[in-house]
Amino acid sequence: MCNKMLRMKTTNMRNLRLNLPEILEWVAQGHEVTVYNRKTIVARLCPPRADVSAEVTMPDFASRSRKILGDKVVSNRILEERESSRW
Repeated sequence: MCNKMLRMKTTNMRNLRLNLPEILEWVAQGHEVTVYNRKTIVARLCPPRADVSAEVTMPDFASRSRKILGDKVVSNRILEERESSRW
């Protein structure tokens, strides 16, 4: 479902083809538009979501394993690869 839906509007395929700029204006104003094709919902047009920060911080797997296992040496290839690559 779309965020901050003001009022859902509906249209059919013919109206969508003929009046696309007007329908896109509805979406730009924050409305959700449901598109029907012969009484069957085929699409829902929603305004874009707010931008989300693309920065992702990866967890420190090596320190987690040290915290769990202590000084115990574990030969784990996956931990070695994760520690060396750091995405």
